[in-house]
Amino acid sequence: MDDGLLKRAMNRSVAEGALATVMGTLTSGVFLTGFALELGASRLQIGILAALPALASLAQLAGAYVIERSKECKRLCLLTSMTSRLLWLPIMLVPLMWAHWSIDLVWCTIAVFGMSGFFGAIGGVAWLVWIKELIPPSQQVAFLGRRHLSNTGLSLIIGTVAAFGVDWSRRLGSVDVGFASVFGLAASCGLIGLLILSRIPAPSPIAPNGGSFSQLLRRPFQDPDFRSLVAF
Repeated sequence: MDDGLLKRAMNRSVAEGALATVMGTLTSGVFLTGFALELGASRLQIGILAALPALASLAQLAGAYVIERSKECKRLCLLTSMTSRLLWLPIMLVPLMWAHWSIDLVWCTIAVFGMSGFFGAIGGVAWLVWIKELIPPSQQVAFLGRRHLSNTGLSLIIGTVAAFGVDWSRRLGSVDVGFASVFGLAASCGLIGLLILSRIPAPSPIAPNGGSFSQLLRRPFQDPDFRSLVAF
Protein backbone atom coordinates (compact mmCIF):
# COMPACT_ATOMS: atom_id res chain seq x y z
CA MET A 1 0.00 0.00 0.00
CA ASP A 2 1.35 3.43 -0.95
CA ASP A 3 1.80 6.12 1.70
CA GLY A 4 -1.14 8.23 0.50
CA LEU A 5 -3.60 5.35 0.66
CA LEU A 6 -2.29 4.28 4.04
CA LYS A 7 -2.64 7.81 5.43
CA ARG A 8 -6.24 8.05 4.21
CA ALA A 9 -7.01 4.66 5.76
CA MET A 10 -5.55 5.78 9.10
CA ASN A 11 -7.47 9.07 9.06
CA ARG A 12 -10.71 7.23 8.29
CA SER A 13 -10.04 4.83 11.13
CA VAL A 14 -9.52 7.73 13.54
CA ALA A 15 -12.81 9.30 12.38
CA GLU A 16 -14.64 5.99 12.72
CA GLY A 17 -13.14 5.47 16.15
CA ALA A 18 -14.44 8.87 17.27
CA LEU A 19 -17.97 8.00 16.15
CA ALA A 20 -17.78 4.55 17.73
CA THR A 21 -16.58 6.14 20.97
CA VAL A 22 -19.55 8.49 20.98
CA MET A 23 -21.85 5.50 20.61
CA GLY A 24 -20.05 3.57 23.33
CA THR A 25 -20.22 6.52 25.72
CA LEU A 26 -23.93 7.10 25.17
CA THR A 27 -24.95 3.45 25.41
CA SER A 28 -23.09 2.43 28.56
CA GLY A 29 -22.11 3.63 32.00
CA VAL A 30 -24.30 6.23 33.66
CA PHE A 31 -26.64 6.53 30.69
CA LEU A 32 -27.51 2.84 30.60
CA THR A 33 -27.76 2.65 34.39
CA GLY A 34 -29.90 5.78 34.59
CA PHE A 35 -32.15 4.48 31.85
CA ALA A 36 -32.58 1.14 33.63
CA LEU A 37 -33.43 2.94 36.88
CA GLU A 38 -36.08 4.96 35.07
CA LEU A 39 -37.58 1.67 33.92
CA GLY A 40 -37.66 0.48 37.54
CA ALA A 41 -34.76 -1.98 37.36
CA SER A 42 -33.91 -3.93 40.49
CA ARG A 43 -30.43 -4.23 42.03
CA LEU A 44 -30.06 -7.64 40.41
CA GLN A 45 -30.92 -6.26 36.98
CA ILE A 46 -28.48 -3.37 37.41
CA GLY A 47 -25.78 -5.86 38.36
CA ILE A 48 -26.49 -7.98 35.29
CA LEU A 49 -26.27 -4.91 33.04
CA ALA A 50 -22.92 -4.03 34.58
CA ALA A 51 -21.58 -7.56 34.14
CA LEU A 52 -22.76 -8.15 30.58
CA PRO A 53 -19.88 -6.38 28.78
CA ALA A 54 -17.31 -8.58 30.52
CA LEU A 55 -19.39 -11.68 29.82
CA ALA A 56 -19.90 -10.72 26.18
CA SER A 57 -16.14 -10.31 25.73
CA LEU A 58 -15.86 -14.12 25.78
CA ALA A 59 -17.32 -13.98 22.28
CA GLN A 60 -13.92 -12.71 21.16
CA LEU A 61 -12.68 -16.30 21.36
CA ALA A 62 -15.28 -17.35 18.80
CA GLY A 63 -14.41 -14.37 16.62
CA ALA A 64 -10.70 -15.15 16.81
CA TYR A 65 -11.39 -18.76 15.79
CA VAL A 66 -13.38 -17.66 12.73
CA ILE A 67 -10.63 -15.24 11.71
CA GLU A 68 -7.92 -17.87 12.17
CA ARG A 69 -9.81 -20.23 9.88
CA SER A 70 -10.98 -17.78 7.23
CA LYS A 71 -8.87 -14.58 7.54
CA GLU A 72 -11.99 -12.58 6.59
CA CYS A 73 -11.48 -9.94 9.26
CA LYS A 74 -12.96 -6.95 7.36
CA ARG A 75 -16.16 -8.72 6.35
CA LEU A 76 -16.59 -10.20 9.83
CA CYS A 77 -15.96 -6.81 11.47
CA LEU A 78 -18.51 -5.00 9.28
CA LEU A 79 -21.19 -7.67 9.63
CA THR A 80 -20.98 -8.09 13.40
CA SER A 81 -20.53 -4.38 14.10
CA MET A 82 -23.56 -3.53 11.96
CA THR A 83 -25.65 -6.13 13.82
CA SER A 84 -24.45 -4.82 17.19
CA ARG A 85 -25.27 -1.21 16.36
CA LEU A 86 -28.62 -1.90 14.69
CA LEU A 87 -29.78 -3.63 17.87
CA TRP A 88 -29.79 -0.22 19.58
CA LEU A 89 -32.62 0.98 17.35
CA PRO A 90 -35.30 -1.03 19.25
CA ILE A 91 -33.75 0.08 22.56
CA MET A 92 -34.12 3.67 21.35
CA LEU A 93 -37.89 3.13 21.09
CA VAL A 94 -38.25 1.77 24.63
CA PRO A 95 -38.29 5.20 26.37
CA LEU A 96 -41.09 6.36 24.10
CA MET A 97 -43.23 3.26 24.67
CA TRP A 98 -42.64 2.28 28.31
CA ALA A 99 -45.98 3.76 29.37
CA HIS A 100 -47.85 1.74 26.75
CA TRP A 101 -46.25 -1.71 26.97
CA SER A 102 -47.12 -4.25 29.64
CA ILE A 103 -44.07 -6.49 29.12
CA ASP A 104 -41.03 -6.25 31.37
CA LEU A 105 -38.97 -3.74 29.43
CA VAL A 106 -35.98 -4.08 31.74
CA TRP A 107 -35.39 -7.73 30.87
CA CYS A 108 -36.01 -6.97 27.19
CA THR A 109 -33.40 -4.22 27.35
CA ILE A 110 -30.96 -6.56 29.11
CA ALA A 111 -31.46 -9.23 26.42
CA VAL A 112 -30.95 -6.83 23.51
CA PHE A 113 -27.98 -5.18 25.26
CA GLY A 114 -26.41 -8.59 25.77
CA MET A 115 -26.84 -9.53 22.10
CA SER A 116 -25.40 -6.20 21.03
CA GLY A 117 -22.39 -6.75 23.28
CA PHE A 118 -21.90 -10.27 21.91
CA PHE A 119 -21.70 -9.13 18.30
CA GLY A 120 -19.72 -6.03 19.26
CA ALA A 121 -17.05 -8.15 20.94
CA ILE A 122 -16.58 -10.23 17.80
CA GLY A 123 -16.41 -7.05 15.72
CA GLY A 124 -13.81 -5.62 18.08
CA VAL A 125 -11.38 -8.52 17.77
CA ALA A 126 -11.88 -8.56 13.99
CA TRP A 127 -11.03 -4.84 13.90
CA LEU A 128 -7.84 -5.41 15.89
CA VAL A 129 -6.66 -8.08 13.46
CA TRP A 130 -7.64 -5.88 10.51
CA ILE A 131 -5.62 -2.91 11.79
CA LYS A 132 -2.67 -5.08 12.79
CA GLU A 133 -2.41 -6.46 9.26
CA LEU A 134 -3.10 -3.12 7.56
CA ILE A 135 -0.78 -0.71 9.39
CA PRO A 136 3.00 -1.27 9.42
CA PRO A 137 4.38 -2.21 12.87
CA SER A 138 6.53 0.93 12.98
CA GLN A 139 3.38 3.12 12.84
CA GLN A 140 0.96 1.10 14.96
CA VAL A 141 1.77 2.62 18.35
CA ALA A 142 1.61 6.21 17.09
CA PHE A 143 -1.65 5.51 15.25
CA LEU A 144 -3.34 3.85 18.22
CA GLY A 145 -2.13 6.64 20.53
CA ARG A 146 -3.58 9.34 18.24
CA ARG A 147 -6.83 7.41 17.92
CA HIS A 148 -7.13 6.90 21.65
CA LEU A 149 -6.37 10.56 22.40
CA SER A 150 -9.09 11.84 20.06
CA ASN A 151 -11.56 9.24 21.33
CA THR A 152 -10.99 10.14 24.98
CA GLY A 153 -11.43 13.87 24.43
CA LEU A 154 -14.57 13.43 22.35
CA SER A 155 -16.02 10.96 24.86
CA LEU A 156 -15.58 13.46 27.68
CA ILE A 157 -17.24 16.29 25.75
CA ILE A 158 -20.15 14.32 24.31
CA GLY A 159 -20.81 12.51 27.59
CA THR A 160 -21.03 15.78 29.50
CA VAL A 161 -23.31 17.43 26.92
CA ALA A 162 -25.59 14.38 26.78
CA ALA A 163 -25.81 14.25 30.58
CA PHE A 164 -26.92 17.88 30.68
CA GLY A 165 -29.46 17.08 27.98
CA VAL A 166 -31.00 14.23 29.99
CA ASP A 167 -31.15 16.41 33.12
CA TRP A 168 -32.75 19.22 31.15
CA SER A 169 -35.38 16.87 29.70
CA ARG A 170 -36.11 15.61 33.22
CA ARG A 171 -36.81 19.14 34.43
CA LEU A 172 -39.21 19.54 31.51
CA GLY A 173 -40.97 16.33 32.48
CA SER A 174 -39.92 14.44 29.34
CA VAL A 175 -36.98 12.30 30.42
CA ASP A 176 -38.23 9.59 28.03
CA VAL A 177 -37.54 11.90 25.10
CA GLY A 178 -34.13 12.69 26.58
CA PHE A 179 -33.06 9.05 26.70
CA ALA A 180 -34.56 8.33 23.28
CA SER A 181 -32.56 11.25 21.84
CA VAL A 182 -29.35 10.03 23.47
CA PHE A 183 -29.77 6.49 22.14
CA GLY A 184 -30.85 7.79 18.74
CA LEU A 185 -27.72 9.94 18.50
CA ALA A 186 -25.62 6.95 19.56
CA ALA A 187 -27.13 4.66 16.91
CA SER A 188 -26.72 7.33 14.21
CA CYS A 189 -23.04 7.83 15.06
CA GLY A 190 -22.48 4.09 15.04
CA LEU A 191 -24.06 3.60 11.61
CA ILE A 192 -22.23 6.58 10.08
CA GLY A 193 -19.03 5.13 11.50
CA LEU A 194 -19.76 1.86 9.70
CA LEU A 195 -19.93 3.68 6.36
CA ILE A 196 -16.48 5.13 7.04
CA LEU A 197 -15.19 1.76 8.20
CA SER A 198 -16.34 0.10 4.99
CA ARG A 199 -14.10 2.47 2.98
CA ILE A 200 -10.94 1.32 4.76
CA PRO A 201 -9.05 -1.21 2.61
CA ALA A 202 -8.93 -4.83 3.64
CA PRO A 203 -5.52 -6.24 4.58
CA SER A 204 -3.63 -8.51 2.24
CA PRO A 205 -5.02 -12.06 2.40
CA ILE A 206 -3.10 -14.50 4.56
CA ALA A 207 -3.29 -18.25 4.43
CA PRO A 208 -5.71 -19.55 7.10
CA ASN A 209 -4.25 -21.45 10.04
CA GLY A 210 -5.20 -25.05 10.42
CA GLY A 211 -6.03 -26.96 13.56
CA SER A 212 -8.96 -27.44 15.85
CA PHE A 213 -10.32 -24.81 18.21
CA SER A 214 -8.51 -26.37 21.19
CA GLN A 215 -5.22 -26.41 19.27
CA LEU A 216 -5.58 -22.77 18.28
CA LEU A 217 -6.44 -21.91 21.88
CA ARG A 218 -3.36 -23.66 23.27
CA ARG A 219 -0.92 -22.32 20.70
CA PRO A 220 -0.42 -18.81 22.23
CA PHE A 221 0.33 -20.32 25.63
CA GLN A 222 3.47 -21.86 24.19
CA ASP A 223 4.91 -18.33 24.08
CA PRO A 224 6.42 -17.37 27.48
CA ASP A 225 5.82 -13.68 26.82
CA PHE A 226 2.11 -14.33 26.28
CA ARG A 227 1.92 -16.36 29.50
CA SER A 228 3.53 -13.48 31.39
CA LEU A 229 1.03 -11.02 29.91
CA VAL A 230 -1.92 -13.21 30.90
CA ALA A 231 -0.53 -13.59 34.42
CA PHE A 232 -0.12 -9.80 34.68
